[in-house]
Amino acid sequence: MFNKISISTENWNKICEQAKKHSLKGSELLKAVFMKIKYIWGTDEYKSFFTMEWQQIFDYISNKDSLAVSSSISIEVMDEEKAEPYILIETNGKANLSGDIGHCISKIITQMAQMDLEDINISFLTEEQKNRRCKLNDTCKEYHYKGLHEEFFETAECYPEKTAIIWYDEMRENITYAQLADKVLRMANMLTIHGISENEYIAVSIPKGPWQIISVLAVLSVGCTYVPIDIEWPEERKKKICKKANIKNFITITTYSPEVIEGIDIIYADESEHFEKIKDFMRYEDERSAYVIFTSGTTGEPKGVEISHKSADNTIKDINYRFGISSKDKCFAISELSFDLSVYDIFGMLAEGGTIVLPRPKERKMADRWFDIVINEQITIWNSVPAIYDMFLMVAENSTKTVPLKKVLLSGDWVQPTLYDRNKKITSNCEFISLGGATEAAIWSVYYVVNEVRSDWNSVPYGYPLANQKVIIMNTQNQECPDDVPGELWIGGMGVAKGYINEPDLTEEKFVFYNGKRWYRTGDLVSFTKDGHLEFLGRIDHQIKLNGYRIELKEIEKNINQSKYVDKNIALIIKKNGYPRLVGAIKPYIPAIKMQSCSIEDNGTFDDETSRIRETTVNLFLQEVLKQVENDSITICRKMQILYELWKKRLIQKQEVSVQKQVVDTCLWKVLKNMLPLYLDILSGKAEPNELLKYPEFNPEYLTFKSPAVNLFLNKIVDTIKATGKNNRIGIIQARTGKVATVLSRQTEGQEYILFDSSAGMLDIAQGQNAQINNCLYSMVRQGGIERKYVGYCDFVVAVNTMHQFENKNEGLKLANMLLKPNGKLMMIECADEDAMALITSYVLEAEKVETNKFYLQLKDWGKLLGDAGFEMVKAEMSEVDNIEYIEAFSRNDFLHDCEKGIFKILEENLPKYMIPEEFYYFVNLPLSTNGKIDRNKILRSIEMQEDYFQNDVALTDSESRLAKIWKDILGAKNISKSISFFEAGGDSLLSTKLMMELRKEYNVEVALTDIFENPYLEQMASMLDKKIDAENAYVEGEI
Repeated sequence: MFNKISISTENWNKICEQAKKHSLKGSELLKAVFMKIKYIWGTDEYKSFFTMEWQQIFDYISNKDSLAVSSSISIEVMDEEKAEPYILIETNGKANLSGDIGHCISKIITQMAQMDLEDINISFLTEEQKNRRCKLNDTCKEYHYKGLHEEFFETAECYPEKTAIIWYDEMRENITYAQLADKVLRMANMLTIHGISENEYIAVSIPKGPWQIISVLAVLSVGCTYVPIDIEWPEERKKKICKKANIKNFITITTYSPEVIEGIDIIYADESEHFEKIKDFMRYEDERSAYVIFTSGTTGEPKGVEISHKSADNTIKDINYRFGISSKDKCFAISELSFDLSVYDIFGMLAEGGTIVLPRPKERKMADRWFDIVINEQITIWNSVPAIYDMFLMVAENSTKTVPLKKVLLSGDWVQPTLYDRNKKITSNCEFISLGGATEAAIWSVYYVVNEVRSDWNSVPYGYPLANQKVIIMNTQNQECPDDVPGELWIGGMGVAKGYINEPDLTEEKFVFYNGKRWYRTGDLVSFTKDGHLEFLGRIDHQIKLNGYRIELKEIEKNINQSKYVDKNIALIIKKNGYPRLVGAIKPYIPAIKMQSCSIEDNGTFDDETSRIRETTVNLFLQEVLKQVENDSITICRKMQILYELWKKRLIQKQEVSVQKQVVDTCLWKVLKNMLPLYLDILSGKAEPNELLKYPEFNPEYLTFKSPAVNLFLNKIVDTIKATGKNNRIGIIQARTGKVATVLSRQTEGQEYILFDSSAGMLDIAQGQNAQINNCLYSMVRQGGIERKYVGYCDFVVAVNTMHQFENKNEGLKLANMLLKPNGKLMMIECADEDAMALITSYVLEAEKVETNKFYLQLKDWGKLLGDAGFEMVKAEMSEVDNIEYIEAFSRNDFLHDCEKGIFKILEENLPKYMIPEEFYYFVNLPLSTNGKIDRNKILRSIEMQEDYFQNDVALTDSESRLAKIWKDILGAKNISKSISFFEAGGDSLLSTKLMMELRKEYNVEVALTDIFENPYLEQMASMLDKKIDAENAYVEGEI
């Protein structure tokens, strides 16, 4: 409950003057006094704490309701120019501060303004709290520290024949500790011969696999520091990291060829097997650095956190000792080398004789494969961020197998209490551990073992400090906060990093001294509970101020999460019509339903001669492509290698064909022969796959309507729509250029069509081509975000040969369910197997997904997925000749009807009006960052694009309008907003080059491709061009 108590301007000014004497703000002084009342109420301490005048006031209050005992107080001081200052005091709902109690609090405030507080002890901590903090931070434990690599070599001597690493390449492989030590010493010798000396920073950029581990151990063995660089990071980021860390040597493997960076030598780890072993390795030194991990920086430049062997070894030793990690354990190492959880995955296991199990790099987002590995390898330790484990649980919960995990370590984000309950159901005797800390404090600094979940938990507690580590919570004036008062977490002790490499100013800012000890300021917002543990509340930089009110977004999110209709959510601020607005992003909870049996009707009544001829023609063309590649010794680019191997296998299966012996489609053969040079350029990387879209006959959307079965099933969709009469709302998923809408609208009258697509450029084309449809709307779906007005909006959703394109098909189906009204119908047409033309069209356009994504599914597989997405499949038909499937399914969820109503009810009951979001945006899945955390920036961008799409150009500046015209000409788009990027609007590498040339011509300034890539948004690019023009003019004037 919130209670408003006014403060006179005169009193407020006096309170602020008193606060300055203690280096406080007026609001902080008020909070200090009221928190002091709360914690000393009913004790003798308050008698020596305040003057007699204060005691008389408190004695008066103590005869009334006990504010301190019954309430949890938080204060917001409002000091607006046009309003009298006042405070908001939040209680737990039992105490109403009206009447006498409100009068007394007003009297306290008046008394504060009149008294001299110089001699009053307003320390935030009571003696009891001070003693509790001292005990909490009494974590001293003696360990014998060694280099991380030394721990490994000692273990290798103890367990030479034990398996150290298991990994999956083409097949399952493993290596023993003795074999691993042998490879490490050989590579260490290679590094020494290469001229590397101790204390150098060495980049390691290798796909997940054994060579990652061999390389970091070898680097440490020669007394150097490893700097992990993810292979998928942009080249510019790699260059910036190498420059910042003064890297001279870059370790990779021969099958991965990184871009050459000037002044840096490339070393191939897998060439080390030809070298002799080094005689000895470098020994431990206290301050020698083990690794530097780069994280994103507030300035836009990555910053490198430098950790010593001692700091990392302390954390690892304590975790292993505290949780009984032994040589019997196996850890599933899912984290990337560039993420600090990998430090424990590697060195935590190697220090004890445990086994590291590595997934295939291409399977790092495939939870079903994780589950198979965990079961087959009998994994005992899981270590990841909560969102990743959530994905694993979704698979595990659909299996009857008991998961063998014995330790689950979750860190890096909020740990939802529900994860503990879900984990308990799939495991037996598994310890569930929440860990916290920062990269700047050697992986982890605090822990909490969950044995039960309390009903008042919004998240699992942050916990208690690990051995030889310390924690304090500080306010903005660098004073320690009392219990239940949020502040910034500072971490001290042995885990604290050496600093940010080559950034002395930033290091001085974030690593500070307090009471003679060095601390890292985390930026995490936490509080101490009365139980003595830390509670994580969020980030300080997620605190926002709106219309004068300070708002903690996490508080809003906690309340929204109480709704049974919500799976996940975040609250954030967007700009709407130039003004900040508080909104929420929601991933609804869509319960699965039991799959219903559904008979399959066969519609295989077509002559398959056309299909056979087309297949023969395509195989002949592929044969020509392969011969040309061999004859001209063309090197296949990395992106196309998997597809090229698939083509070769296809020809082996079908055997060679001859144009003289087989009947071919002469028209198609002629077109393919003419396009042979383009295909060769695409295979070699000289041309982009999107070039195929310039040829209508190779556009997947165009090819779909060549199938007789597709047209038969489209007629069924038309009949279904007609049977329900007019005024239906029909959504089309991944509508592309709107061909499906065109076909359906010609045969149905009085219907409303809504075209959904992830590309603004495609929707612009569709709008132009479907101008004749009287009632047609367009909506962009970005990062899984749906415009609020279309949630639960459609009577029908149609998906023609598009559902298989979703990398996560379950998300595609959930998108359809979110668009449908209760009992609305989904009508799908899909391919059950690859068509010959798909091999040279769709597969080329999505070459990078060929191996990781199973494009086509059988009807029974679709039935299972539909049930998981809340659908009941009621019709399934199949054309055996064309391998075309037709599915009808009803949405069996009515949750969206009550979702928003339920959320608002909870918020109105728990929060003041200014903390209630104005509206909500719905997402199939909240996008994650590379580290598995919810990515606020991606969500914000998706929402902004929904708001900006199809806005008039009047919102653009003159510079932006001039640039938008060029974009439109190149992209063929009708509408461009300032917050859309060139690539989101349909641009690619080829069009970027064209844009670069047009900009040089139009503006008469030098523009590089990097300028476009680094400034992709219209607003950014226009500003960049303005600066270049100004610089050019200044230069010319200087010459004159």
